[in-house]
Amino acid sequence: MTLSLDAAVRYASVLGLRLRVRAYPLGAPVRDVAQLAATRRFRSRLGEEWHVTLEVPLAIPGDLRAFDLVLHRGAVRIYVEVITRLTDAQAQLRAIHLKHRDSGGGGRLLVVVAESKHNRHALGAVRGLMCDEFPVSSRLVWAALAEGRDLGGNAIVVV
Repeated sequence: MTLSLDAAVRYASVLGLRLRVRAYPLGAPVRDVAQLAATRRFRSRLGEEWHVTLEVPLAIPGDLRAFDLVLHRGAVRIYVEVITRLTDAQAQLRAIHLKHRDSGGGGRLLVVVAESKHNRHALGAVRGLMCDEFPVSSRLVWAALAEGRDLGGNAIVVV
C-alpha cells in the first residue's frame, strides 16, 4: 500500500495529530567532507616545525567567522583559508581579505584551493588580477612550508 503525503496529513489530522516529515541528506554525515579532505592534503605537506590550530575564531565578540587553520612557528604566523570550489573568486577573496583585516591583519595569508579542473580554470581566469595581492609562487610556498619558514608574502596554492 502506498500513502500520499496529502492522505497522511488528513489521517493524522483526524486522529488529532500533526504530521512532521523530515528529509536527511544521503552520503557522509559531515557537510564539509571536501574541505576536510583538502585540509588533510595540505597538512600532509607541512614540515613538522609548524604548530597548527584549526578553526581559529576572530577575537570580535559576536563574530562567527574563523580561519580554517593558523600555522605558527616562533614569530611567523600564517592564516590559511581552504576553498573547495571557486564560484565567485572576487567575493570569496574579498571575504578572506576582510577576515584578515578584521583579525588585525598581521601574518601571512595563504589561500588553499582544492584541486579540480573547475578550480584550475577559475584560477587561470583571475591569476593576472591577483599577482600583487598573492605574489609568492606555489613552488616557493611549498618549500617554505616544508622547511618551517616564512612564506615571504601572501600566496595561493592548489592541493
